[in-house]
Amino acid sequence: MDIANLKMELQAKGVKIDYSLEEKIVKKFPTATSDYMSFLIGDVPVAMLNGYYTDSSPFEIKMRGNKFSIFKNGDFLTDVEFLQRPRFFDISTSDGVSMEKLGKLVAPGFLIVYMTTGCIYWGEAQCKFCVTGYIDTLKIKKASWIAELAEKGAKEIKSHIALTSGALPKDRGSKLLAETVNSIKERVNIPVSVNLEPPRNMGWLDKLSNADSIYINLEVYDEKARALFLPGKSEFKLEYYDRIFKRCLEVFEENQVGSVLLAGLEGENTYLEGVEHLASLGVMPVVIPFYPTSLSKLNSLKPPSATKMKEIYLNSIDIIKSYGLDPFKTKAGFMRGGALTAIKEVMRGV
Repeated sequence: MDIANLKMELQAKGVKIDYSLEEKIVKKFPTATSDYMSFLIGDVPVAMLNGYYTDSSPFEIKMRGNKFSIFKNGDFLTDVEFLQRPRFFDISTSDGVSMEKLGKLVAPGFLIVYMTTGCIYWGEAQCKFCVTGYIDTLKIKKASWIAELAEKGAKEIKSHIALTSGALPKDRGSKLLAETVNSIKERVNIPVSVNLEPPRNMGWLDKLSNADSIYINLEVYDEKARALFLPGKSEFKLEYYDRIFKRCLEVFEENQVGSVLLAGLEGENTYLEGVEHLASLGVMPVVIPFYPTSLSKLNSLKPPSATKMKEIYLNSIDIIKSYGLDPFKTKAGFMRGGALTAIKEVMRGV
């Protein structure tokens, strides 16, 4: 089985799951939902944000005996393994907050924490692909809670944790992330990534230096497309991102500064220009197909086709290699988790 091509096909078309089956298994397997699905095919993590486009998908999860399997047009394709609900989700923090309400397991050993689900852009100025305001967790988390979560989780997931925040006024998101990273590192040695918008005060990058990896996401490279899809966030011009990236590269190690680019929201030429621009700076381009979720303002769109994504991956790999970057060396976050992108699987096959 060509796992890279299969992963790209599944992510391009989505995977259906019958509501009655989803209802039966979601408590045991938290990533077996119709809107976000993550599973393993062998040892390869696969995840996608399923939107309305999935309704016409030929792929469906069904039971085959006591196994979960993917069928294509009714024919068996492959068995899959869902991620078990972690035991620490049944624990509460020292002041009684359920750990299940603090983080989400999104790939094997990859716990993501939305420190806030608020954003100054939410509403008219929000990124049109964003669903931050709908995420089912506590709206605001304390650093101490997440430190306890990380300590318990580290013993079980034994991998890495990602911290992210909606954009908050006066760099309050950066402040909360810095406090949380430091609280985690005081308790447990687990790789931690932070995901944030460009801080207005670059001094916060030094205060985030205890994180292992940092992601400041362009999402879209072309300026006109940025204004269309990121009406609020596009106030940050590319020149400012470049200044931020330069400082990040002075603070963090090689292969630990990343930026997500969403394929499918701009032309392939400008997308690859964005990949090369980031790589030329020393920033890891995180190549991910755009997934139109049912709650986003782009819910009527479809992800790029598998054929288109393969072309983008192959060109991106050539660029990334030419600048001496290595996706396999990123310590935490999206690139290490690898479930939403097939770039590592494509690289292994090149």
